[in-house]
Amino acid sequence: MALGQPWAAARPAHGQSEVGHQPEVPQQWAVTRQSDKLRQSEVMRSAYHDFRVVTVVEGLVHPWSIAFLPGGDILVTERPGRLRIVRDGRLLSAPVPGVPDVYTTGQGGLHEVLLHPEFASNRLVYLSYSKPLGDGTEATTAVIRGTFQDDRFTQTDKVFEAAAAGSHYQNFGGKLAFGPKGFLWVTVGDRQATLRWWQRGPQPAQDLRTHHGVVVRLWDDGSVPDDNPFVGKRRARP
Repeated sequence: MALGQPWAAARPAHGQSEVGHQPEVPQQWAVTRQSDKLRQSEVMRSAYHDFRVVTVVEGLVHPWSIAFLPGGDILVTERPGRLRIVRDGRLLSAPVPGVPDVYTTGQGGLHEVLLHPEFASNRLVYLSYSKPLGDGTEATTAVIRGTFQDDRFTQTDKVFEAAAAGSHYQNFGGKLAFGPKGFLWVTVGDRQATLRWWQRGPQPAQDLRTHHGVVVRLWDDGSVPDDNPFVGKRRARP
């Protein structure tokens, strides 16, 4: 896994030419300048910052999401269904126990890890994942939360389960974020669900009775805020 860290290299102001623009490299990022081609390959360009990619830890399998703990540890999800700990720059060999079984076909797997805004006092961690259903041939996007203590995850709550079950193995979504007012935001992909030629009605991603292709707004325990736009409306999920 590699993380990019931007360094102070200001871009030219709008309207100014970039010809000959070579930002000064801070001493800690200094490299041997064998050629302009080598320098260009090591400096990543973007609209606002130039940056270098620094390898933090290796040995992860399809890392998906990162959460930084107050004490300096890093939690990393691996899509095949493992939650890993990076401590003092080293990947611990044992995955975190307590993570549920996940559906790992296609784009399915263990997705996001997110700390509660008051993690330092309540130790709550949120996980989103592709949850297998029935005999395991179908899945949907789900969110759980639990405590993280002594390098172990202990589930305490089922926060959300999308009404988007299906056998398609793509577009699960699963991005999590807390907003400034304390709401938990959850994305759910469209799951590539479409109407059959003989069916009538809105496409699933436009059907308010499902969770295909939505952003869901919840309280931190999974309850629905009273001012959500579709609360109390027929043929719509709140």
